[in-house]
Amino acid sequence: MSGPYNVKQALLAAYRHLLTPLVRVLLRNGISYLEFAEVARQVFVDVAARDFTLPKRKISLSRIAIMTGLSRKEAARLVREGGRLARIAQDAELNRVGRVLQGWYTDSEFTGPYGVPLDLKFDDDPRRPSFSELVRRYSGDMPARAMLDELLRVAAARLEKETGLIRVLNRVYIPEKLAAESVRHFGMTARNFIDTLDVNLRKPGPGKGRFERRVVADEGMRVSDLAEFDLFVRDRGQQFLIEVDDWISARSAPEADEGKIHAGIGVYLYVRNESEDRALERVFEGESNVEDLDDSVRED
Repeated sequence: MSGPYNVKQALLAAYRHLLTPLVRVLLRNGISYLEFAEVARQVFVDVAARDFTLPKRKISLSRIAIMTGLSRKEAARLVREGGRLARIAQDAELNRVGRVLQGWYTDSEFTGPYGVPLDLKFDDDPRRPSFSELVRRYSGDMPARAMLDELLRVAAARLEKETGLIRVLNRVYIPEKLAAESVRHFGMTARNFIDTLDVNLRKPGPGKGRFERRVVADEGMRVSDLAEFDLFVRDRGQQFLIEVDDWISARSAPEADEGKIHAGIGVYLYVRNESEDRALERVFEGESNVEDLDDSVRED
């Protein structure tokens, strides 16, 4: 490394890359930063209260506030909600796209007879309500063009070819609907793997943590080999999982008075592009604290 090793900086760099695919899932499904931030605050308080208590002492609100960086008032609110995330439904209204759609369906200036949403002209027009005015009223500083692009992308609106007007199609902003079981699988699988990594970060010595190994192509792999590699992993990985399942099935289930834990393994194939690897290496080598924004990002 070119400079002194900083644990906090290294952890934040690692978390930035950890969060990248997680945030991609959130954005794909219409979750805003404000909704995520509320969840993050709640988790910080939950973990501090549960995992960082002192022997024979209950953790105080002041200590939770010090550990998490939240105010004592905010920590008290989150403790009172007890992990139920009760504000999430209310905070969903903070999603700007959702507010625009709600206004389009409920504001009398943008609805016609029987409350049917009007087709809107994009530009401001003193004679009739416009899409630009709708966005300005319900989305604050978000450019109307960016809002329209997003609504078109998720099929919540469309441009009428004959009139050139914008028609709303959906009152709810959910770009990609996921089955409840898929979401549960996603959350549990990610948590199980990261729990193992956390244990191994804290292990006292070799052989004291949990089994976690990787096999990687050090010099990279040809794109043309990926399909064959996928088939190979599916075949051999499935054979291994069958052996593990047979081993587990041969053991009797724990009795009511016995200690019980949930344990298992996961096998997965990952694919990552070189630009992400280089960006991570630059952060750890001290060459860059923040990745440059892609040139394709524009300022509206």
